[in-house]
Amino acid sequence: MPHSRSLLVLHTWPGCWDLPSFDPSCLAAILYLQLVLPNKFVIEECTNPDLSPSGQLPYLSHETQIVSTFPSIVKYVSKLKKVDGVNIPDLDSVLSPMERATSVAWISHVSTNMGDIVAHMFYSLEDNWTKTLRPHLAAMQPIPQRYYLPDRIRASYRPRLEAAGLWNLPGIEQQEKKPFEKPKAKVEPENLKEKYVRVFERQKVEEKASALFDVYARLLGDKQYFFQSQCTTVDLLLAAHILLLIKPRFADPLLQTLLHERYPQLIEHSERVFSQTSPRDVGIVKSSPVYSTRSLFALPHHAKSAPRTAGSDEKAAEEWKYTKMRWGWFALAGASIVYYGIRSGIVGEFMRLYAQLEAQERLAAVVAAEEMDEEDEDEGEGEEVEDEEEDEEEEEEEEHI
Repeated sequence: MPHSRSLLVLHTWPGCWDLPSFDPSCLAAILYLQLVLPNKFVIEECTNPDLSPSGQLPYLSHETQIVSTFPSIVKYVSKLKKVDGVNIPDLDSVLSPMERATSVAWISHVSTNMGDIVAHMFYSLEDNWTKTLRPHLAAMQPIPQRYYLPDRIRASYRPRLEAAGLWNLPGIEQQEKKPFEKPKAKVEPENLKEKYVRVFERQKVEEKASALFDVYARLLGDKQYFFQSQCTTVDLLLAAHILLLIKPRFADPLLQTLLHERYPQLIEHSERVFSQTSPRDVGIVKSSPVYSTRSLFALPHHAKSAPRTAGSDEKAAEEWKYTKMRWGWFALAGASIVYYGIRSGIVGEFMRLYAQLEAQERLAAVVAAEEMDEEDEDEGEGEEVEDEEEDEEEEEEEEHI
């Protein structure tokens, strides 16, 4: 929907689980703007990252500017100084030069490492994907995107999680339930060795997450916020990630349980930040989804650059299957429209009107041809009269001579 060009509009993934967005960067941007500009901006929910200049959400539109990524949004807004007569505070102004440099490093650390942890819970663990996140993603999309875009979004995270060692390893990966796939014959229960391997992999994830949570817990200590006694940018970013680990109702609460049992101070910190920013008071606009043709035939931007792996042939076959399903859906929709037109008499009425129009055109052509013949005859008679008059004049001249 159109907005005033002077209004700050934050475009983010939609929310769920009582959070304004399910994406950590989008959630962090919402918390930041609500803290520095409470109720002076609008959230416009978006389900098409192609609209962003970077191909990813969030992005901020203000006057003629479009700014993407959380750090860039923070930098842009902090330079505005004032919006609608309201001064914009610099959250990091209380930090010393050394603390500012440290804060920048921690922001990068949180974005990378905590981003991997949240993505693992959402996209790598099969139960969480099929029962927690995928239903929400599908409900956000229009038809036919809801049938294939969620799985493509998941596939775009796989190279990142594989590089971080947070994707289930080949051979022990849980079987994915693919859409429209025929049920397979029931297989024998996994043997004892496979069970041990699976338990070992889950322990590896817990150890990796514990090492990360330990770092943030030590940095926070007994303080309310990481630096000074004021909420800063790094507080917002970490809180956004922690909230997305504790708020969803995960089917497999692997790391959620770990946080509640061993890191209550991180949970208290995230809830403190969330209550201070009060994102529930923000105006949220549910915009109609707009898609480019690229969303029908290609992967999201960040998925296209994924390197080829040993399973590339299998992925290519999967892509071809989705392509056939999309064209099959279009063919079915077209056939349904034609069938409805025939059954409802619309097609018959159209054909009758078309036949009448053709008959009228043929009649008009015949009338036009007859008029042209009459004009030709009149012109011929006029030429004969002129010839006779010329002959008479010539005879009179000869007689006179």
